[in-house]
Amino acid sequence: MSEDKQTNLPLDMTVLIMSYDGFSDTWEACDYCFNKYWKVDAPVYLVTNRLNPETKFVKIFQIGDMCYSEGINKFVSECSSEYVLLLMADFLPKKEIKNEDFSKLIEVLKNESVDYCSLYKQPDKKRYYKRFKNYKNFLKIDNSLEYAINVMPCIWKTSLLKKLTENRKDNPWEFEVSFQHESFSQSVMNETLNLYYTVSVYPLCHTIVKGKYTGEGVKFLKKEKIFRGYAVRKKMGFSEAFKIRVVEMLPRKFKSSLKKSLIKHGFKFYSE
Repeated sequence: MSEDKQTNLPLDMTVLIMSYDGFSDTWEACDYCFNKYWKVDAPVYLVTNRLNPETKFVKIFQIGDMCYSEGINKFVSECSSEYVLLLMADFLPKKEIKNEDFSKLIEVLKNESVDYCSLYKQPDKKRYYKRFKNYKNFLKIDNSLEYAINVMPCIWKTSLLKKLTENRKDNPWEFEVSFQHESFSQSVMNETLNLYYTVSVYPLCHTIVKGKYTGEGVKFLKKEKIFRGYAVRKKMGFSEAFKIRVVEMLPRKFKSSLKKSLIKHGFKFYSE
């Protein structure tokens, strides 16, 4: 069998884009971008509540009145692939995503029985995570670091997602926070193999943060000619965007120490 044919075999992975009807203004762009850039031989599902939009590429998976974690559980209970790439509807692919790249990645995940693999690019991860075995592009996640496990683009073993969402009623933020403290979620993840993949296999544009368009998002949507204006949501202001950018650039351990200091002085954080 030729190398080209090998890299175009169906992958043991399904893409799950979690959304809800109140986020329907993002679906057109989501469908457009996956239709244009997703060249991986793995099906893509978009979660809605009751709406059933016409789409060119993504498949619709309705969950009714279920919340985020319940919707995930319903999907993975019916999913036959070993792995799920879990996304949100505003994590839009912005460049061509190749089947060969994901094929190589999934092969390693299966061979090493990896449970969780983060694809989200953050400059400080290489500073804190150690190399996994002899793989130059895989680092082992240090679960003790804050938000080491999160809902940014990542690949989960389907059985693990099912276990973590069983009998839970979490929104995305509650699900993410559940890994930060002593809890069932954290204890489960402490027993799993969690890696970070340094290769940019899912180049994305994060178009919406805190319910507002990012500057990068507006620019990208306009370039693709799919921006529909500010009728539904506003654009994030410069000062707010700047604060978020500064926080993202701070070293993880410094942020953790700063947070502990602020908590002592009366500041409250969502994760506490």
